[in-house]
Amino acid sequence: MMCGERSSRAVGCFKNGCLLLLSALMILAAPLTSWSQGLTPESARVRAMVDKGIKYLNSYTSKPQTGKTRSEDHMGDIGGRVLRALAIAKYHDVYKIPGGKTNPHVASALAECRAASKTTSKLYGKTGDLGDQLYAAALALIFLCEVDPKGSKVEIAAVTDFLIKHQMGNGAWTYVRYQKLGYGDVSQTQYVVLALWSAKQVGAYVPEEVITKACGWLMRTQEGAGSWGYQPKVDGGKSQPHRSDNPPLSGAETPDQVWYSNHNTAPSLAAAGLSSMYITAGMLQFVPAEPVAIVEKKKSVSSILKIKEEKKELKPLTNALDAGRLKNGLQRGDAWFNRNGLSAKCRCNSGRDKCGGKDHYPYYYLYVYERYCTFRDLANRLNDPSPGWYQQGVNYLDGKQNKKDGSWQGVGKNSMKIGPAVATSFAIFFLIRSTQKSVGKLAQKTDFQGGRGLPQDTTAARFQGSKVLGSPIGGDIDSLLGLLEDVDNPKFDNMVALPPELVLSKDQKQRNSQVAKLEKVIRSGSYEARRIAVQNLARAQGMDSVPILIFALSDPDETVMKAARDALRFVSRKINGFGLPDKATDPERARAQQNWRNWYRSVRPDVKLD
Repeated sequence: MMCGERSSRAVGCFKNGCLLLLSALMILAAPLTSWSQGLTPESARVRAMVDKGIKYLNSYTSKPQTGKTRSEDHMGDIGGRVLRALAIAKYHDVYKIPGGKTNPHVASALAECRAASKTTSKLYGKTGDLGDQLYAAALALIFLCEVDPKGSKVEIAAVTDFLIKHQMGNGAWTYVRYQKLGYGDVSQTQYVVLALWSAKQVGAYVPEEVITKACGWLMRTQEGAGSWGYQPKVDGGKSQPHRSDNPPLSGAETPDQVWYSNHNTAPSLAAAGLSSMYITAGMLQFVPAEPVAIVEKKKSVSSILKIKEEKKELKPLTNALDAGRLKNGLQRGDAWFNRNGLSAKCRCNSGRDKCGGKDHYPYYYLYVYERYCTFRDLANRLNDPSPGWYQQGVNYLDGKQNKKDGSWQGVGKNSMKIGPAVATSFAIFFLIRSTQKSVGKLAQKTDFQGGRGLPQDTTAARFQGSKVLGSPIGGDIDSLLGLLEDVDNPKFDNMVALPPELVLSKDQKQRNSQVAKLEKVIRSGSYEARRIAVQNLARAQGMDSVPILIFALSDPDETVMKAARDALRFVSRKINGFGLPDKATDPERARAQQNWRNWYRSVRPDVKLD
């Protein structure tokens, strides 16, 4: 939908594509004065702006909206409520203020996202279009991963699967009517890519081929200058009004012909496409994606400092993409922003939009631009605590904030306008450097893990790089245990388990080493490896395995928990154990663990349990 199509669709502007049609930002290219140097989210000036904005979000009450004014409020949709709640939750997290999760808006959004994950029809907007559902699902997934990944494992897996299911064959995501025509949607795709990245960071299973297809679509639809149009289609038909040839990267290549249902181009679209390309390239290990330590600038240094660290060799997870072309695309995108910066103007080819080079969504653009800069710096191993673009954005937002109520008001008219709560949320995301905080937080710990298993015929398995293929290991138990321990980036042919029983060595020294490996896997392996280790340790060690099996009852993956429960029943000969249903809650798990500890102490009084 183009932003001027129907005012009745305006209520979903930020998620129906209007927000993501995104013209561009007319941020004033104000010089960085001395008082703005060194700004960070912790600076008193920035903190004061954020505090006022959060106060506004907490007190904001939706007003009745009718007709054309419906575009001025988005709290009637799940996406708007989730955006506000996420801004509030991240504010508490960034500034270490207790009570974020119990905030009424956050708690309400959390319950709503969990409920929606069980009944995906609840994700539909007022129009019932798949595009509305995709936006809402992506925002819900990001919110669950940020706010409560441990308590929302099932919901995160469900929404992740939903988004994967609706990926187009070309790798993009879009509205139903454009999906049938083959047009992807850059704005929708960037939200889904961010959501899948968030899910993978907390341990959900995101198939490599999904990310590969998304990255390939972004590569093929990038324009020669380095940016993206709104709704592109590779190798289009006969009647599409706009066409752009992506120039070949070598003499042997044929240019991709990219056609558009809507060719409006904005810096925010360039940031959306380029940030998504960086995210997918990082997930596929074409570029670094790990956070780096912040290096403070010295007064004598004016440029960004590069982190000096031990280089880790990257091995791309797929050969389905041309590494040279991908990196060239990233460089062309960076060059586009180097030329245009934050003050770039949009190009609108439709008279109905009448953007005139002005951005209708400046706060959204800042939010997306911060994301792009964060992942760009990860790829280049950079981390500047106070970059110039951030200071420029702070200056702009300071001049636009309502000093009385702390809000930022959406600009534009009719269907091009977004609500003040959404505009304020986007401004806050930029000010607190939301993506940078997410990268640091989500990279710290993986709470649950989905993924592929091992080859069906493990007696005929061999390694090729990090991939397990079907030729002999010779049944060597140490090789199989080493395979279980290799959980960094395993790539397996099939999602099937090892043989039901691994026979450990009769030599006590070797056996002790093998047992130690199994225990290590139970503590830190992939979910499939943890389940296999639990089953085999119980068979091999009998009563001696009870302590680690009790620990495994707290495993975030249900299949591992059930394997530990059943193993304890087998070892103890207590057929019913101490209850513990398949869908056990955390309190039920804790009670079962205590009951098993008490039982174990009764049969082994001298045992010491951690």
